[in-house]
Amino acid sequence: MTTLRIRGRIATAALALCAAGTAFGGLVAGLGVPAAATDVAAPAPSEKQEIGVGVSRLPSFLKTSQLPQGSRYGTWKAGGVYTGTPRNPKFCLGNDVLPAAETRYRTYRGKKNVAAEEFVTIADNDAAAAALVSKLRSQIQGCYSAWLDADIPQYRDGKRSASWKRYGTYAVEDGMTIIGVFTVPPKGFVKTTHLYAVGRDGAMVVVLHLGVPGGKAKAPVGKFTTAGATALRQAL
Repeated sequence: MTTLRIRGRIATAALALCAAGTAFGGLVAGLGVPAAATDVAAPAPSEKQEIGVGVSRLPSFLKTSQLPQGSRYGTWKAGGVYTGTPRNPKFCLGNDVLPAAETRYRTYRGKKNVAAEEFVTIADNDAAAAALVSKLRSQIQGCYSAWLDADIPQYRDGKRSASWKRYGTYAVEDGMTIIGVFTVPPKGFVKTTHLYAVGRDGAMVVVLHLGVPGGKAKAPVGKFTTAGATALRQAL
């Protein structure tokens, strides 16, 4: 399924955003829109606390060599592993959709405007994990619309469009869904492809996000799907 909307001048409540290079600074409330794809949030003080009792086993995160490779991405560098969720939520992963007390995450940087994050959440049981997967899918698939509705001062005088596509659900562990969200800001700004792998293995939920410049036609779905499957299989 693919959805597309186009919006010119937006007349919604203003958000305090500042320009930052070819993107925009600050965060769009509820969207977790970074100033640039390479923004990596520093852990909040609360993120250093012990995680919930459900996380009794430490998850294993992707190595940089397991992320999509090639000149499009540059040389990947991995950050540390933190408890909780980033202080500045990542695109489509805001609104506290991931329970901080049950989540660990790691961020990765590639070349300019290329970044990735992996989140591993251990829910109380399989049913709670399945419900979280459903919630994540719905939020990711709907966030393109919220991006269009957000009042971004730098975009007011030009047209922008956004769309999403569900590429499929694959038989990896208890299922992994690949979703793409594509943002096309006005001329002079960088169009971006956001790919998400949302998977479950019992009570564990893994989310892998990749942000890379370029449109839907050049989305690296194959390489990303491989990375997502690896992340889900090896997390625990």
